[in-house]
Amino acid sequence: MVTPELSELERYEVRRALGAGGLGVVYEAIDRESGATVAIKTLHDVTPDALYRLKREFRLLAGLEHPNVCKHYELFEHSGRWFIAMECVRGEDIVRATRDELGDFDEDKLRDAMAQLAEALCALHEAGLVHRDLKPSNVLVEPSGRVVLLDFGFVEASTADGGPQRSQSIVGTPVYMAPEQAVQGEVGAAADWYSFGVILFEALTKQLPHDGDTALAIMINKQRVDVPRASSIAPAVPPDLDALCAELLRADPVRRPSGNGVLRRLGRREATTRDSRPAMTSSSSLAGSFVGRSAELAVLRDARADLERGRAISVLVGGPSGVGKSALVRKFSDEVVAVGGLVLTGRCYESESVPYKAFDSDL
Repeated sequence: MVTPELSELERYEVRRALGAGGLGVVYEAIDRESGATVAIKTLHDVTPDALYRLKREFRLLAGLEHPNVCKHYELFEHSGRWFIAMECVRGEDIVRATRDELGDFDEDKLRDAMAQLAEALCALHEAGLVHRDLKPSNVLVEPSGRVVLLDFGFVEASTADGGPQRSQSIVGTPVYMAPEQAVQGEVGAAADWYSFGVILFEALTKQLPHDGDTALAIMINKQRVDVPRASSIAPAVPPDLDALCAELLRADPVRRPSGNGVLRRLGRREATTRDSRPAMTSSSSLAGSFVGRSAELAVLRDARADLERGRAISVLVGGPSGVGKSALVRKFSDEVVAVGGLVLTGRCYESESVPYKAFDSDL
């Protein structure tokens, strides 16, 4: 149902509910400014953890542009409720969409869809992110054949060096999650490739590689029981997909194929290594030499001296884009920190409309 508070949104006209999950619900809406149809995601309950996850999802994904990754447009708050406006994707889940009239896998459709999903995962991993909840319902195939990866509620950033992050909690869907996710081990890109393998296995065989009466039983089986070859269940499985599936479902994440390895096996060009990490970097991490602007720096130093004498003071640094405002403030801030001063920083983003905007900018 479209509740009264949803009808009060200024920019978006909410039409109907599209689906609901454990944390929230997604609505179809019309963007009154552009006339485009979008999806609006909101929370059932605004608990601290749920709100953190919603903000984190948007801020990690807002800077990522890829044709096979759902676009995130805006994070906003209205009357105490929080929302993400994102691309509205219509289609079937990847397993159903790749079946023929008899319910068996259509090899051409399956190869193309899995290759597109592999490209989406490579883009996500190159951005330093891990999905952690990859499953068929989070991968939709539009009528045009375009594959879209969505639902990033459990997305996690990798470590600073791009390595796997030790999981602090068990998240994901047991039948699709990697074995290491169940033991709070190091969860990196390899975990997503395991889930990719489960989806491929299910599409090829109409079965899941592991079963059990409970989530715990399923995860224990993943630790102890070897996965059968897909071809032992469905003899028509192509040998190359059979081998790829078996390698992706290895319990040891180190022994699974890499993203580029998967792309090669599916006949796609390898992903190019690039820095596509969304621009949520703190000012202290932006490196670069500082040259000139001595007069402007002197003004800031004088203001700091006035502050130390007990005078409250504000300084506005202005100028055209690209003139070096951020570098100037960063240089001055580094000087303050070097002598034991405290510097509080924040940023405002055009794609966010949130309370205390400049102070609510971190992940």
